[in-house]
Amino acid sequence: MEALQVNINQDYLNNLVNQFFKESLNGVTWDINEFLTERFFIFQ
Repeated sequence: MEALQVNINQDYLNNLVNQFFKESLNGVTWDINEFLTERFFIFQ
């Protein structure tokens, strides 16, 4: 069950990353990368 949950979370985050990369035209992406890195550490 945990593995399934992690996969869902990764898919969700991947979608967020794709949206942010498409929409961000400046340094905002770095903040997003930091945010996502923290979340990935939590899931692991």
